[in-house]
Amino acid sequence: MNPFVSVMMICYNHDKFIEKAIDSILSQVTNFDFEIVIGDDFSRDNTRKILSVYNEKYGEKIKIIFQKNNVGVSKNFECTMQQCRGKYVAILEGDDYWIDNNKLQKQVDLLERDSTLSMCFHNAKVVYEGIGGTRSSHPMVINKKFEYTLTDITRDWFVATASIVYRRHLIENFPSWVHESVVVDLPLLAMLTTKGKAGYIDEEMSVYRVNTGGVTRTDKQESFLLNLVRMHSYLNEYLDYNENVNLTIKISNNYMSLSDLMINNYKCIKALFYLLKSIERRLSIKILPGKKELANSVKITLICPFMKLKNIFNNLI
Repeated sequence: MNPFVSVMMICYNHDKFIEKAIDSILSQVTNFDFEIVIGDDFSRDNTRKILSVYNEKYGEKIKIIFQKNNVGVSKNFECTMQQCRGKYVAILEGDDYWIDNNKLQKQVDLLERDSTLSMCFHNAKVVYEGIGGTRSSHPMVINKKFEYTLTDITRDWFVATASIVYRRHLIENFPSWVHESVVVDLPLLAMLTTKGKAGYIDEEMSVYRVNTGGVTRTDKQESFLLNLVRMHSYLNEYLDYNENVNLTIKISNNYMSLSDLMINNYKCIKALFYLLKSIERRLSIKILPGKKELANSVKITLICPFMKLKNIFNNLI
């Protein structure tokens, strides 16, 4: 088989979701051949068993890369990407799924019509699972237009990974700094939109799951956010600071999230440190501190004396 499109999937411990994801690919109706290339990052649950069943059933239609150890998101992504053979690559992570059987055809038709586009994407339905409260599903893209630029991509986050289809020849590997990052989405989108605009189809054709499987421990949350700071800094340098304002704001927001995290855990010195880093970044692009920075300043001022008194009281008991 000579696939016109490669559907690339990366997964890790997705045994609860992987069947629905793969079935949503197999249900696609197209006038071209496509392959499914799956990179499993050494899952410890039943994901590998499920993948083996699909591989046996569908033969060369599904190619599976079983990592021999846990290599991380970026390396697993790059390894899987390099095994794709199609003119176009569509992405679907193992815990998301597609909801339109004509999704691939629509996106490939758009890219075939307009050679100036480096990629295209569509709207997605955000679904909250296993989260307390009453948050209902909603579309991911709110401010809609037919084409998006690098500036749009670096300003806001609105592209669901499961909605991306891109021209394979544009990216063969990642710069080394991407492998130090905890996320691949923004670097990938930025690299693609330096080579052409991103086309948009205003239809909800995939589901993006938001669940409770994320980072919860304070030290891990801090590490994650600091990694985002580094990733945005590396990306800014990679782009020759052409999107400096957008990426500096993102870095400032990362530091503000770190300040919030420390306030919530009564670590006031660290909260102040991260707050000052956030303000410093904003001032570097001539943006004055706003209500959020002021609110955190007040919280730190009020919380720190209280915590000191509490510690003194505890020592007296």
